[in-house]
Amino acid sequence: KGFTLIELLVVIAIIAILVALLLPAVQQAREAARRSACKNNLKQFGLGLHNYHDTHNYWPPLRGGTSGGSQNEQLSGLAMMLPFLDQAPLWERISKHAGGDQGGDPTVATFPHPPGEIEVFLCPSSTVPVRHTSGSAQKSYAFSVGDTIDNNYTSINPSTGQIMRHRGPFGYRLCTRMRDFKDGTSNTIAICERDLGNPGDLRDVIGHVSTTATTVPSACVATALNGFYTSGSQVDRPAQYWAFGAPYYNSVAICVPPNGPSCGTPLGSAMISVSSRHPGGAHVVFADGSVRFINESINTVNLNHPQGRTGGLNEDAVANNLGGQSPYGIWGALGTMQGQEVVGEY
Repeated sequence: KGFTLIELLVVIAIIAILVALLLPAVQQAREAARRSACKNNLKQFGLGLHNYHDTHNYWPPLRGGTSGGSQNEQLSGLAMMLPFLDQAPLWERISKHAGGDQGGDPTVATFPHPPGEIEVFLCPSSTVPVRHTSGSAQKSYAFSVGDTIDNNYTSINPSTGQIMRHRGPFGYRLCTRMRDFKDGTSNTIAICERDLGNPGDLRDVIGHVSTTATTVPSACVATALNGFYTSGSQVDRPAQYWAFGAPYYNSVAICVPPNGPSCGTPLGSAMISVSSRHPGGAHVVFADGSVRFINESINTVNLNHPQGRTGGLNEDAVANNLGGQSPYGIWGALGTMQGQEVVGEY
């Protein structure tokens, strides 16, 4: 005797319910595996930093290593870490000195050996978009410059007084040593996730907005609505060049909470936030090599405070003082390496 129509519909309904119950569990298991792989990538970065320090007695700079001229000393610290991330052959190709000024902005120039996308540079949870038209390879991780980024692109020129202000372990031609971590290596963030996925999502792009929004975290947060920037805001994707050392493309500031918006322009100040495709937060590597997951709800205290300054918008006291305490609570304290803050539970 065969199934009646009603019995068949009941069986189909039961199967549909089981699938509906199992599918989220399967998706969660897949994300857990991707999150674990992403964490392992960052563990390799932590180990690579310490091996680099053992070899050179300092960490790689955020930017430097090429001659001046139109290249503007913009080789990324990620490129310098290649030999310590099992990528020595690629580093050998990049490091061969061509001699003289080769001409062209690093973002659009034709390289003799175009950098390729490297597995350890990409978080499996990121949705990799179409490669940028210049052919430059993308990445999911960036260096921490602390709780402020001033003069973040080609405007940096120490000979004319234009400097990059930072309070974290990475900066323009800055070679940090282990002895520089007055707050302790376990309390200072070194490398963070910076997602490269959907060009429309505020986690993945920088909004070109007003000057105030690039210097005051709360003003930057106000530019976003329902996960996207308000209409009319031009956006840029900062994760598209791992070999290009400009802070705008290879750094994050520890002020806006993880997965918050980023605001700035390539030629001035910027507020580039930590971001990921993981629900609820993002991974960071601390200076001791440990990897931790930071929740979006981490304490930030005063996002109305101008970025990296003790007083008004035009005061640079904290930006020029590595020892000043961060106004951004526990999150900001984890970004500074000499702030002398007391870090509580997070």
